[in-house]
Amino acid sequence: MRLRLHPLHHRPHGAVPLHTSGGRTSRSTVAALTLALVAAVGLTACSGDDAADSASAPTSAADDSASTAEALSIDKANAKLTARVVEIGPGVKKQQQTHIRRQLARPIEVWMDSAYLAGDFPHQGYTTKDFRGWTAQAATLAARDKKTTSSDFVRQKAVQVVADRRDARLFVFTMNGVAGGATAKVYLIMTATMKSGAEKKYAVAGQVYLTRKGNDWRIFGYDLHRTELRR
Repeated sequence: MRLRLHPLHHRPHGAVPLHTSGGRTSRSTVAALTLALVAAVGLTACSGDDAADSASAPTSAADDSASTAEALSIDKANAKLTARVVEIGPGVKKQQQTHIRRQLARPIEVWMDSAYLAGDFPHQGYTTKDFRGWTAQAATLAARDKKTTSSDFVRQKAVQVVADRRDARLFVFTMNGVAGGATAKVYLIMTATMKSGAEKKYAVAGQVYLTRKGNDWRIFGYDLHRTELRR
């Protein structure tokens, strides 16, 4: 399924109609305030820093199915998020960049954990509460588009979802040497173990947009697509 949410430039905070069409890749777009922020800042790029963080009783067919699901759901370690500052506006000292990178990485990793990886599978479903680190309005839109922004697309078929790779390339906007907004190019690869025992790989890629309030960074917009990876 392919999903597209088109930006509405004259109403930057408003939701816009969702249009669907055939295809194998799912895609969603939320209107971002990034252009306005870039214009206000006058971004100048400089190099950033690199990241590195008894017998049993006879069972029925239903019991066998449940036992199989439990056996398949062996915990595997999720890949940590690797975040790197690619560009940053003027006036930010080198030692500050590391702090900014860690602050920006936090809501991205929290979102990936809560919306794609956490909880038991089959999963009961995703709501705005699963989009931690998002603004309230963005979380509402993301929950509406949850087949891209979460693991909803496999929640009833999988017994486990594990992150194989998580990357974020950060482009930070500044004003008077203070970071005020950022675009993160994200890439998430997951392996979903199905009830049948088969494993399927999926990638979620695109951009999320972040805004800052004090030391708190939150995601306020996104442009993401999901693809099944062929082995």
